[in-house]
Amino acid sequence: MKFFHEGEEALTQAFELNAGGEKLHEHPFITFFASAAQMLRKLSPVEPEFEAVLELHKIWIQRADESPAFSTYFQKKRLRDIKATQLKEQLRMQRNRAGS
Repeated sequence: MKFFHEGEEALTQAFELNAGGEKLHEHPFITFFASAAQMLRKLSPVEPEFEAVLELHKIWIQRADESPAFSTYFQKKRLRDIKATQLKEQLRMQRNRAGS
């Protein structure tokens, strides 16, 4: 988890540095979403770290929603798929915690 958080902090810095620029790039977003998906596959939904990753995932989805980097049809579709993954993982966490 330590390296995941360090990576997320570096991606947040990259996002913030580029936020004032004319053209935002999707690289920090896609890199974060790929890393988060990998972490969610590795972690059990009952672990507190799972929820922490989901919370960061939600923040990055909000950033992507507001970013011109996700303004084309293809990018919007990609973001819808990412949102669907967020919802599925959230439901998986709730279901596992209710069963515990």
